[in-house]
Amino acid sequence: MAALPPTSFGLYDFKTFYCNCKDQAGAGIDEFFKQLDWEGWAFWKIKYDIMDYEKSDKEHKLNNLLDGFHARAQHTAKYTFGKLAVMGAEGKWEIMGIWLMRGQVIPDGLTKEHAQWEYYKPSKLDPRKNKEHEMLVRQYFSMKGGETIEGLEVRKVFW
Repeated sequence: MAALPPTSFGLYDFKTFYCNCKDQAGAGIDEFFKQLDWEGWAFWKIKYDIMDYEKSDKEHKLNNLLDGFHARAQHTAKYTFGKLAVMGAEGKWEIMGIWLMRGQVIPDGLTKEHAQWEYYKPSKLDPRKNKEHEMLVRQYFSMKGGETIEGLEVRKVFW
């Protein structure tokens, strides 16, 4: 935590507001963007580098894999916030999501201290300047099972 940049954004208070907001994709994200300290935080899309043999796995195995990822990331909850999901269908699975992370680089708490992080491919998003990125943040942060994002059915969502 000491290595992270200072910020004026209160993540805990925002999480409480956002999780209880009825219109997460609209008013929730609008408020998110108003409150966010854009210099102190960054959005990242992360995608699991799924192995060929895992694409044929049953959905519950991927749910367990993602559940384990989240359990190992709990120590970062004070400086990360986002959603990941098992998406797709049997034989064509993907694990993807978007996280907000403190700083402009991915914190050491994930890159150095998380046993599974090396299997995730991150790409930085800029929803202030890129409308596609803004749409992705709105979709991923409000996603629910059964919806379609990026042509894939959302099967199970993890906060």
